[in-house]
Amino acid sequence: MSRFPFTILGAIVFIQCGSGEPASKEVTVPFLGRWDVTASQGDAEYPLWFELEQFEDGLKGRFQPSGGHSRPMEGVSVAGSRIQFSCCGFELEGHASSEGIEGTGKAQGEAFSWKAQAAPELPARPDLGWGDPVDLLTGGMEGWKANLGETATWALADRVLVNSGRGANIYTTDLFKDFKLHIEVNCPQGSNSGIYLRGRYEIQIQDDYGKPAHSRNMGGIYGYITPSRNAARPAGAWQEMDVTLNGRWVTVVLNGETVIEHQEIPGITGGALDSNESEPGPIYLQGDHGAVSYRNIVVTPALE
Repeated sequence: MSRFPFTILGAIVFIQCGSGEPASKEVTVPFLGRWDVTASQGDAEYPLWFELEQFEDGLKGRFQPSGGHSRPMEGVSVAGSRIQFSCCGFELEGHASSEGIEGTGKAQGEAFSWKAQAAPELPARPDLGWGDPVDLLTGGMEGWKANLGETATWALADRVLVNSGRGANIYTTDLFKDFKLHIEVNCPQGSNSGIYLRGRYEIQIQDDYGKPAHSRNMGGIYGYITPSRNAARPAGAWQEMDVTLNGRWVTVVLNGETVIEHQEIPGITGGALDSNESEPGPIYLQGDHGAVSYRNIVVTPALE
């Protein structure tokens, strides 16, 4: 079913007939589905995301702010071609247009404008062929950029990429669409990092040895997908991760155990570089949450 505005028939409302019997009438709800949002505030832009669904008891949805994890939308109101809702300090209102949704909002009281496009389906492609592996550390730090303009706390020594403390997030200059990623990580006690696929979908890296599996713990797709079990090793030990991203479908193997097997990532996670989900993107490593080390970072891109 199409998700473009004015073509989605979803909501069922009841009206009273003269006989007193309820009759159903199908009406257009142009906001159902998943939406990739770009917010503009002055000269800055940042990504947001939301999903709206129709249930018997009304419209419900979840909203991904610029940081943290997705949360339930509050105060959802749809009237014709207009929508209004709030969530975790954000207030948004918008109207459907021929290109998607346009609107204004406030984030912690600060005004911004926003535009949204229907998120792409990104189905998994069958029978992927694979290209040549790309070692992302062969060229040293030349193949990496930082969100703060410099690599700051990051250094490469003996083919180990070390972040010494809270600093910049870094990402590759090369972009990837569908791929296999092998990466090894050493997370000190109490520390925290993340591996972003295409710069949009975070796999949580954290000192979580012995804790229950959770979407916001080691190996989870942050806020969306909980691993089948916690396969993390103790803090200070090297841990191996193999990830396959095909469309928006992901498989994660942590320390030799498949903890996420071909599950769908609904949308961007907090901290994403952008919300352009149909585009290729970089491998992005989080460095603003504490010390962490990475090594043996190899991407094998799928053949087009």
